Amino acid sequence: MMNSSFRRPDHTPAFVIHEISLKNLAGSPLRSFVSLNKRAVRTYLVLRGVWPGRGIDSARIVSVFHSLSQHMVFGQFRQVLRLRFGSRTNQATSCCDSRQLNKFAPRNSAQENLLPSFGFDDPEPPRAYIILIQTDMSRRIPADETDQRHDGKPVGDGIPQLSGHKSVNVLTITPSKCLRAWPLLHNKAKINAQAKNIDIVTLHSQIAHRPARLHQPLAAALAALLIHCGSAVAASSPDVHYYTISIDYTLSRLWVEARFSPTVDSVTARSRDAGKFLIDARNCDSSEQIRMRNRRMLLPAKGIRCMNYTVDLERAARQERHNRNLLPGNVIVSPSLWLWRPELTARTELRVRFRLPENVRVSVPWEVVNAERQEYRVAKSPESSNATAVFGDFDYKEVKIPGAVLRVGLLKTEGGMDTEAITNWLRATAADVSLAYGRFPNPSPQVVVIPVGNTSGRGDSAVPFGRVIRDGGETIELLIDQSRPIDDFLEDWTATHEFSHLLLPYMQRNQKWVSEGFAQYYQNILLARSGTYDELKAWQKIYEGLERGRQSRPEMSPNEAAAGSLRGSLMKVYWSGAALALMADVGLRELSGGEETLDLVLDRLQQCCLPSDHVWSGPELFAKMDSLTRFPVFMRLYRRYANTAGFPDVLPLFRRLGLSVSNGTIRLRRHAELAGIRSAITELDTAAADWRHQLAANQ
Repeated sequence: MMNSSFRRPDHTPAFVIHEISLKNLAGSPLRSFVSLNKRAVRTYLVLRGVWPGRGIDSARIVSVFHSLSQHMVFGQFRQVLRLRFGSRTNQATSCCDSRQLNKFAPRNSAQENLLPSFGFDDPEPPRAYIILIQTDMSRRIPADETDQRHDGKPVGDGIPQLSGHKSVNVLTITPSKCLRAWPLLHNKAKINAQAKNIDIVTLHSQIAHRPARLHQPLAAALAALLIHCGSAVAASSPDVHYYTISIDYTLSRLWVEARFSPTVDSVTARSRDAGKFLIDARNCDSSEQIRMRNRRMLLPAKGIRCMNYTVDLERAARQERHNRNLLPGNVIVSPSLWLWRPELTARTELRVRFRLPENVRVSVPWEVVNAERQEYRVAKSPESSNATAVFGDFDYKEVKIPGAVLRVGLLKTEGGMDTEAITNWLRATAADVSLAYGRFPNPSPQVVVIPVGNTSGRGDSAVPFGRVIRDGGETIELLIDQSRPIDDFLEDWTATHEFSHLLLPYMQRNQKWVSEGFAQYYQNILLARSGTYDELKAWQKIYEGLERGRQSRPEMSPNEAAAGSLRGSLMKVYWSGAALALMADVGLRELSGGEETLDLVLDRLQQCCLPSDHVWSGPELFAKMDSLTRFPVFMRLYRRYANTAGFPDVLPLFRRLGLSVSNGTIRLRRHAELAGIRSAITELDTAAADWRHQLAANQ
């Protein structure tokens, strides 16, 4: 936990700020609400969060609120009032029963659902992010200093603050639908002096102050926070629908209870085949059977709040051809065949909880909310293909790499496989991709490893096929020949290529040449940086690929090649973007004197925009990348080559880099104009190289 401490000259007690990470804030709904009157300052920072039912996750804690913390001390607190939600023992504190919460809400029909009804056995509403502020209170606060009133009664209870005792106060960032009710609840419970086992606490401070002096720093702090978060758009919390999914131990049936808030009048499945496997669907409230047409359930015009349905999981699993090679007890069944849901938008999400038999695991691409409770968040995504879900007694590993934890599912087949060796290979390969800018581009992707043996037709490869799926989350699916030695895996490029796709968002179909090309470029330079390739081999591979691209359908532009399915255009799709990536990387390094690189631009792209929930166009991506550097080169390249027949001529650039070509063979010239840039692009990372050599030696 990172702290920021300071003491003001007026001897106001020092504050220690503990900041909860606001990851992925760019574009998130964010609102500030500041109300000033003669006697009080109330500040609420409101954004879409997640529910704190399991306590504070220390892994999310980062220091991002320094500018705000400078203005948190406005003078002597007149009163600190609190609300606590307890969950460590799965017991709500006495103040937190939903009926007691709702009695403080405004009494009119338009706002009767201001606070959602909930309990610890019920689906949980969105949670808030908080800032904990720890301070030494130097005096007791008399009860008569409480003058805030509600319905004619004082809200405060004169909570005593003993001299020298520590108190923990909190600025809450909370779902905006609770905004009006929460200030009325703050006096209902206390928290312990050590601030342990806190799930959510709300701070209401009534501060003696001079309004003219306080308004300016407060506004400055809020402005700084809004700039940091990248959004000043007022928005409320998303609508959240809660799903509970149960599976029998034979993996033959799947039962779903879905509770919708608000009601929904349309529920569909992603696959047109999903209806074949639906056994029964009913409205929870009326037990009335729900009929369907194609892949849409026919719901009443007024909508429904709840439904139950049953899926024939065994039959649905037969749709996945790889299940034929797996041992009984672990199956792949895409959620597109069993998840019936409303449309997901920026304002809608699902919370899915699995109830599984003993020895049955689940692997899904969705964001983990609570691992112990098997609880996940499903949000809007590009839906590039149908997501992968795995059920059964497969091997599950959490593989830590710089900036991420891979959630790896290794499926079981006849003959087994060396799971430790495969896990180490995945760790090394993902760590190679982190060499681009110091961390993996997705903090928690799903990785599914499917053993297929030597049956794929690519007998020369340990990893005959891989793909990235962006449906509810990001999945890297890898088919492997488990009989191959670890050296073959460490030298294979397929996994590096697929992981490199996560450096960019999902692209429109006719611009997939951009994402494929960038992945081709990075797979080669990253394998050089990790020591798998030497510098010469990396540039030889790049040259050979660019040549294949140049010879592929020269009468077509990259956009035309990517949009069609014409035979012989594949290499143009895979290598046109690689040529632009090389030209952009060299251009940035040359224009900036080595201060700017493609790595750094992709780093900033990840910080602002990835993972992304929508499909990007080429111009959108290149314009965004230009905005992230002082040396815009991307749109110029896109305009010149995207719709131009032929292939970018990279040979002049090769000569400047000191890459001479003779009969298809690359030679390196040390004294070329841009030889330093060439070496910097593929510069060896000795730690990564040593790690790979150690892995190979230990097998």
